[in-house]
Amino acid sequence: YLLSYILNRPYFDIDGAGLPPERLPLAPLLKGGHEHVASDRVDWVLKTHAEPRHVPMRPGDSLLYVVRDPRDAMTSWFHFVEVKWRQAPQWWRRLAIRVAARTMPRRLRLSAFVRWASAEWLIQVSHARAESRVFARYEDVLERGPRALLAPLETLGLARPPVNVVELAEGAFSFKNMQAAALQGDPT
Repeated sequence: YLLSYILNRPYFDIDGAGLPPERLPLAPLLKGGHEHVASDRVDWVLKTHAEPRHVPMRPGDSLLYVVRDPRDAMTSWFHFVEVKWRQAPQWWRRLAIRVAARTMPRRLRLSAFVRWASAEWLIQVSHARAESRVFARYEDVLERGPRALLAPLETLGLARPPVNVVELAEGAFSFKNMQAAALQGDPT
């Protein structure tokens, strides 16, 4: 979201079917066309969880790989899967979650999931490192906000955005504002 706003280009999640309900209030900030100058080297910002080597790239395309501490990523992913699979259209996912919940304590489910997911995470990050991708750490962005993205953007050959644009992005996508948008978009 930060990159879309800062670069003033449309955001697309190529893994999903648009913004989730809790993020719909953010849509006006993620369409580009704001008053600040748009990046002349970027057409859009695409987000995916796919391995970089599986992302179709054309000459001149740039890829910024955001890596998250695996301990946080695995825990977050586990909770996401447990919630989303309960509502999944695939019967086998709903069944798998129900059976797992009835046969295994949560601590055991989390432990098994973390073992599997950590191996997947390591493979993906190793491939990205081997391909010399430009990295940004998720935790740095949480701690320093959009300023943590400035060096990676410069490494990709993109112009440093004006300070006021970075400050606007920081305000628009602060935890407080993201939480308020989530409550406004999907109060359940």
